[in-house]
Amino acid sequence: MNKAKDWLKANGHIAEVTRGRISNENHKRLLAAVASGVKFTDYPKGGSVVTAATGETTYVKPAAATGSEVISQLYYRYDEKRYKAVTKSGTVYGMREACNNCGYSLLGHTCDSPSVLGEKVEVMLRR
Repeated sequence: MNKAKDWLKANGHIAEVTRGRISNENHKRLLAAVASGVKFTDYPKGGSVVTAATGETTYVKPAAATGSEVISQLYYRYDEKRYKAVTKSGTVYGMREACNNCGYSLLGHTCDSPSVLGEKVEVMLRR
């Protein structure tokens, strides 16, 4: 399988492969190549495409997301509503504060001795 711009360069239709849009003439050439059986890894994709037969510009709609894609599982060590972070001097911080040691918020930090703004905090249940 070829990339569309590499195929255009190999066939002498463009001087070099650069970033940017493909001209309408080259869209027509690519559509003719697709009709003759050439397969491309990156063409056609969502956007406007000129049809080879009529020369009209049409829009190819990209595939819709199914909604079942999972980017990552979130891990929370503490519930924001049930816990609070308290220093020895009595200052209370919310659980969304960042831990200085591990860099995560106190909701899901990974260390066992969290600190906020240079002070060690103890995570305890709210009452």
